[in-house]
Amino acid sequence: LNGNRAGQRPIVVCINNDFAARPQYGISQADVMYEYLMEGYGITRFSGVFYGDDVTQIGPVRSARLINYYMAALHTAGLACSGASDRVRYTLKEEAPFPYMDIDLDDPSNTRYSVSIGSDYRTRLRTSTAGLRQWLADWGVEQPAALRSFSFGGPPGGGVPATNVAIPYPQATGSQVSYQYDPGSGRYLRFLGGAPHLDGNSGAQVAVENVIIQYVPHETTDIVEDSLGSLSIRLNLFGSGRAIVLRDGVAYEATWRSESRGDLPRFYAADGAEIPLKPGRSWISVAPLDYAVSFGG
Repeated sequence: LNGNRAGQRPIVVCINNDFAARPQYGISQADVMYEYLMEGYGITRFSGVFYGDDVTQIGPVRSARLINYYMAALHTAGLACSGASDRVRYTLKEEAPFPYMDIDLDDPSNTRYSVSIGSDYRTRLRTSTAGLRQWLADWGVEQPAALRSFSFGGPPGGGVPATNVAIPYPQATGSQVSYQYDPGSGRYLRFLGGAPHLDGNSGAQVAVENVIIQYVPHETTDIVEDSLGSLSIRLNLFGSGRAIVLRDGVAYEATWRSESRGDLPRFYAADGAEIPLKPGRSWISVAPLDYAVSFGG
């Protein structure tokens, strides 16, 4: 963790992945990025965990989902999103063990913690780490990060060559994901909808040291999320399950385990040996149990 951040907690921000929202801002500057399926299983959404870097623009910010209840608790983070369905909002505001800023309610003029650019609800709202730190200070909820971090270290033995990866998120919305390993930088270059996935802040392609596919049961709830009656999906990031960890051009079959709040997932090989992550940034794709992720060398 960044030594300059003593006394500060991570912050999770919900980020849109509609066609109109691309390129998103700040997605290459998060310490950890999550992507996950939305209700209806037609498109993905992102949530970034921001801690180490100062980021001038993050967005477009969109609404929270049930996964954010587990995610922000896991990272002992503050959570900032723009709206949520009534029951999800109630859960986050009244029941969650972390501060939640619903920008629609808590910064309606978009002048203190956020900015509004244009009028399209899908793309207009952005925030920044400075604005988010101001929010935590104003509310008196800033605190030191109460985290057991990921395990980082050198590449373990075993694994299979994996210089390209494909994750079968829905193609109709251009949500399908692939990565190509770049040996020069030691990072995986990210592609979204068949094109390089760019960060609007830099114009550069997103590149990460670790790609993690975290298999999680997708439990349909009775919470209505939209005007079509689509039902919310519960994605619980606590417990354990299958994972694939990719680093240094190699894929490792793993089991993920997160026991309690602040207990970031650890990854274990079949023999029980821990699989450390490469120091750097990680992108976690939360996948249904039946997703066939392909990779090869």
